[in-house]
Amino acid sequence: MSSLLQASSFTIKPQTCFQMGLFKVEILVLEGQFLDVHYFRVNFHLSSEEANPEVSSEKLGLLRVGSSEGGLKRELEIRDMVGEFKMMATLHQIATEEEVVLLSQPSGITPDTAAVAEPLDSSDDGDNLEEESLPSQSLNITPDKTTAEVEGPDDDDDYLEEEFLEPTANSSHATDPRLFLLSDYPQSEKTLTTWLEQKQSLESVLLTASQVCQFFRYLHQRQWGFVQLFPQYVEVGLPSTFFDLTGVYPIGEKLSIGIEANYCAPELLYKHPVDERMSTYIVGELLYQAIHQKKLQQESYTPSDVAAIPRISQIINICLAAIVDRFPLEQLLNLLIEARKLLNTPIVQWQTASHSTLGLSTSRLQNEDSHGIRQQQSNLDQTVLLAAVADGMGGMAQGEVASRLAIETLMNAPMLEKSQDVDQQGAWLVSLVQKANEIVADSVEDGGTTLSA
Repeated sequence: MSSLLQASSFTIKPQTCFQMGLFKVEILVLEGQFLDVHYFRVNFHLSSEEANPEVSSEKLGLLRVGSSEGGLKRELEIRDMVGEFKMMATLHQIATEEEVVLLSQPSGITPDTAAVAEPLDSSDDGDNLEEESLPSQSLNITPDKTTAEVEGPDDDDDYLEEEFLEPTANSSHATDPRLFLLSDYPQSEKTLTTWLEQKQSLESVLLTASQVCQFFRYLHQRQWGFVQLFPQYVEVGLPSTFFDLTGVYPIGEKLSIGIEANYCAPELLYKHPVDERMSTYIVGELLYQAIHQKKLQQESYTPSDVAAIPRISQIINICLAAIVDRFPLEQLLNLLIEARKLLNTPIVQWQTASHSTLGLSTSRLQNEDSHGIRQQQSNLDQTVLLAAVADGMGGMAQGEVASRLAIETLMNAPMLEKSQDVDQQGAWLVSLVQKANEIVADSVEDGGTTLSA
């Protein structure tokens, strides 16, 4: 890639203004740095009179600057491979620059992640720390490309504060080319960070976790794994939108550095090869925080810390278990969807009563009738109720035994495994009656009974 600036070097610091392709960009604040990527909040707008209505007025943007061989390069590879997909925020502009000076000053807004990382080459220059020594610049950056708003494929279900390394007040001069990626800035009231700070219904928790898991699975199917997530750069919605993919690595790749962070699987500290179950851990951590209203403390977590919610507590504990014991993403997504369906499905329980009497017979001392009733939740949305009455035939041998055997046969038979249509239900009942007839015929000589079910 050729140099994108006519100037010998390009300085990035708050209040810097420069031209990035069609856009005029003003740096507002450095939000933080993770590994090789710097995150800036900016204002931007089209400088051309032929402005696109969507970005003609000034907008808040996210500018990420990083090594041309680091996280931003991986993100561009993913975007090129995946193509159009709704859950990834649109990049308005991509550019490169050979000579970049980054003036890093703490903003007070720090994404919530710590890492053991190799620092960028840097040299302190006291003069560069003075705002007055480097006035705002107007620089002409030529873009690599501009991306348009895209429509993503529909999937099989609903689309479901980080600490970076503390920014330091110093001057970092990058010797390798820098990538610049410009997108909209996520709406603060809709970010996953804000969502996690608010009390959510269990249904909302499962829906959002399902969406995150769905995106993780989508990338894993293409041999990429999410190992680090920044919730402040995820916008919750239908679909949810991811603004940063620098925490995604090729499956099986062994990282050259160790990472220890929130929303990051603990084995990454020991440079474990990238595995889909690292993404499972992130989903478990989000579930834990959403339900308990506090962040997971990895070093002190035990399974007993998880609230006793049927199915959900088991899912969280398995997600946070040792990597070999965690769910694969496909299984986890299915479990989350199933748990949400169960939560929204009313369970029907029939209340039943029965009574039998000798009536006004002047000669019988016992009844020859029997009855039985049972119910079972056969799947997520169906309760099967089986009721039967049998009356031993008067005048035949052991009518009471025949009726009892017929009812026991029906009550002990396996229930329907899944939803059936009327014809299948009828065939199932006929088979039970035939079985009861065989048992009565074999067990009671000259005996008989009626049977209604």
